[in-house]
Formats: sequence, structure tokens, C-alpha cells
Amino acid sequence: MKPVIETAKHTPGPWSTRIAETGGATEIVAATKRGLTKVVARLGGYFRDDRAANASLLSTAPEMLEQLESIVEYAESSGSTASWLPAAKAAIRKAKGNL
Repeated sequence: MKPVIETAKHTPGPWSTRIAETGGATEIVAATKRGLTKVVARLGGYFRDDRAANASLLSTAPEMLEQLESIVEYAESSGSTASWLPAAKAAIRKAKGNL
């Protein structure tokens, strides 16, 4: 069976959030192979509550993508023709930049 999407081009997870050392922006960060911290995204603006909620959602993206891929793979391997499969595959392509 051919994978839905060939390869991910995003920074591998897990991601987490933190408040930037300067400026107070909310950052989404990932650990590098060398044990350093890489900033994946920085969210600024005046609405700190919105910013924290958005950062929490964004920081779980790698885990949600991985789980959705597993669900799609399981459904396809069981011969499912579920109506949600095309939308799930489209979401995976969108997440990986393959529109």
C-alpha cells in the first residue's frame, strides 16, 4: 500500500510552548538532535489568551498528524470505504504542504 503522503517536510515533533525570553511572545519549540531548542513558530499580538490557546493547538500538530495517519492506514488496510477517508487524506496532504 502506498502511503497517503510520501514524506513530511515539517520539523519533527514533539513540540511544546514557552514564553520568549525577550518580548513576551509565545513560541512553539522543538528539540533538535543535538539537544538544542529550535523555534518552530512565534506568536505575538495583544490577546495573550488567544495566543496561548493557538500555541497549544499548534504544538500538538505533529502528534495529531501522526495519529490521523495511523487511523487512515488502519481504515484502508481493513478495506474501509468510510465517507471521512477522503477528507482525512486531504487534511494530511494539507498538513504536509502537498495540496
